Amino acid sequence: MTEMPGHDWKELAEAARDEQDPKKLMNLIDQLNRALEEHMKDLYPRSEEAAS
Repeated sequence: MTEMPGHDWKELAEAARDEQDPKKLMNLIDQLNRALEEHMKDLYPRSEEAAS
């Protein structure tokens, strides 16, 4: 599947909000989850170390 709007989680969330096609929606949600995980790693880098 092709990448949808950038990796910015806000853009992905907006695209998911408006998407009507279930397959495209699932793709957007997968991308949104990955983008949010990366965002959280950037915000809380030590959280990952503590979880290990």
